[in-house]
Amino acid sequence: MFIVGLASKSFKSHELMRRHTLLLALCLFLTSCTQSDSIPMFGAFFPGWLFCITAGIFSALAAQKLLSRFESLWLPPLLTFLTLAILFSCVFWLLLFKP
Repeated sequence: MFIVGLASKSFKSHELMRRHTLLLALCLFLTSCTQSDSIPMFGAFFPGWLFCITAGIFSALAAQKLLSRFESLWLPPLLTFLTLAILFSCVFWLLLFKP
């Protein structure tokens, strides 16, 4: 009976320690949510990254259309589009929402 009581106390202390660790981790993750880059539009708040990705995709479409005019330049379309979309999205993010 004594051994069962010790095991029960040990389990309870590990459970309590795990809960405190989880609570501390949750508090640390929530501290970064104090300021969000949101844009008020039509009565709702949209995240800034959404606009940066949209602008990046449209800019990549325009750039890919421009690059497709050069016949001597062979670029794989999917790879080119993804790379340009990521590049333009990051540039828009840095220009509009400087960290």
